Amino acid sequence: MKERVGGTAGCAHVVELLGPIATTLLQTVADGLDQDRVSFEELQRRRAFMPMGLNECHIWRIDGEMVRTFRPNDYRPAEPPR
Repeated sequence: MKERVGGTAGCAHVVELLGPIATTLLQTVADGLDQDRVSFEELQRRRAFMPMGLNECHIWRIDGEMVRTFRPNDYRPAEPPR
C-alpha cells in the first residue's frame, strides 16, 4: 500500500485508513457471505466456532439487544451471576 499511495504518491492519512477498511468491510459483509447459516445450537453441535461477528464488539454481544433483534436464532440471555 505504501508503495502505491504512500509518500509523495498519495497521502499518509489515506494509508493509515486502508488497514481498518479491510476489517470493517469483512465485518460488514461477512453475514451475507454465510449462505449456510445455522443456529447457535447447531454450531455448538458441530463443535464449530462462534458465528462471524458475534462477541467481537459490545454492540454484537451474544446477550445484547442487537443480536436479540436482528439475529434471534443466535441470541443467548446473559447467565445470572453465581
